[in-house]
Amino acid sequence: MANEILSVQWSQGVHLQAFADEFAFIVTDNTREGLRKLSKLALDKCKVWIDKNKLHVSMEKSSYVLFSKLWIQDNPNRCSPRGHRSSIPPPTNPTRRNSCPSCSSKIFIYHSHLYIQPNRIRKQKHWNSHFHLPNFLLRNQISFAENHRDSGAKAIHTDGSTTDEGTDSAYCILENYGIIASWQGKLDHSNSVLQPEILAINMAIEAASSLHRAIKFWTNSLSSLMAILNPKSHNGMAREFHTLLLSHKIIHLRWRKAHVGYLVKECADQLAKEAMTNGDPFFLPKPLSYLKFEIRSDALSIWQDNWDDGETGRSKHDIVPRVSNKPVGWYREELMFVTGHGPFPSYLHRFNLRTHDNCSCDEKGDPIHYATKCRFTLSWHFQTPTVSLKLQWLKNILTNNLSRTRLRLVMRFICDENNLIVEDNN
Repeated sequence: MANEILSVQWSQGVHLQAFADEFAFIVTDNTREGLRKLSKLALDKCKVWIDKNKLHVSMEKSSYVLFSKLWIQDNPNRCSPRGHRSSIPPPTNPTRRNSCPSCSSKIFIYHSHLYIQPNRIRKQKHWNSHFHLPNFLLRNQISFAENHRDSGAKAIHTDGSTTDEGTDSAYCILENYGIIASWQGKLDHSNSVLQPEILAINMAIEAASSLHRAIKFWTNSLSSLMAILNPKSHNGMAREFHTLLLSHKIIHLRWRKAHVGYLVKECADQLAKEAMTNGDPFFLPKPLSYLKFEIRSDALSIWQDNWDDGETGRSKHDIVPRVSNKPVGWYREELMFVTGHGPFPSYLHRFNLRTHDNCSCDEKGDPIHYATKCRFTLSWHFQTPTVSLKLQWLKNILTNNLSRTRLRLVMRFICDENNLIVEDNN
């Protein structure tokens, strides 16, 4: 079966190489446009053979490599008078531009072989870009250019919007700057912004399937087009539409900026906004992002209840009453001061590591004492707060950068000179 495709006479500049059950086309041309045309002709001829033998091509495993710069002198198979094996006379001064076609094919086969073999190191310095094959096939069907002009020809404009009330989707078919057909759909508020955009495109395709001629679809959602272009997109609708585009060459998608004065685009946008009241209810599976949001919200709610109803850490609860998965940004010294878990006599006495909880000043050695009264930390003292304002005093310190720096200096001194400031009767 493979001998049939390998024996085909290809156009000049096209070479087919087989690697076990894989095929690699090596296409050479002086211009990108010529390279694109040769590639398309080769793929079309290959598709005839595939359909004839009822084979299937895996798009996920198909890709192509663009060699924009290839240095012949770095290749052991380069064209030279001594190493030339072709019947064509070799060039007197072989370079990248005047190498003979047979040796050029050997060079591309050599580099493609290095790329395809998974067990060998891929020499990525020999190419400057790597694309997925379906992206190459859809290049002429999806355009991101901004210089499109309205000609009055029949076209379909799609739009999707998200509000507090829900998610809306709509499309309108225009001809001679007039709306001849439209559709509006209403989705749940849990649906993402990407879903109504792709839904509008899919519904518009169904409406235009009976036209049997090329038609342009306009959208302002760049993310939707990128998702459709990606065959490995996590969005199921985008993958289905990607497959649909590969089999329907008459569909052309175009991107256009939103809210820049295009009247026909504003009509589609207005229909999407009115879909909340006039649109048909439409059910789509909730996206993965919504599931993650719900799980995170429930986890934080349970965590908050445990934090509010807990019996320990009440002093910390007054300072940080709300739980969050983001760190508070405190340093180690600040954490020891806030929690009281550090080289303080009041803390060490709880675990019988000291016989009493007094400082050398004969006062209780808690964090507040060392920050306001202890004579050994006089250089970094804060003003002593009243009992009623103690919590606010601590919050003010932790929100001021200069106060936090001074607090860290106090704690470092306590850690370094602990034998001096802690007196033990033993």
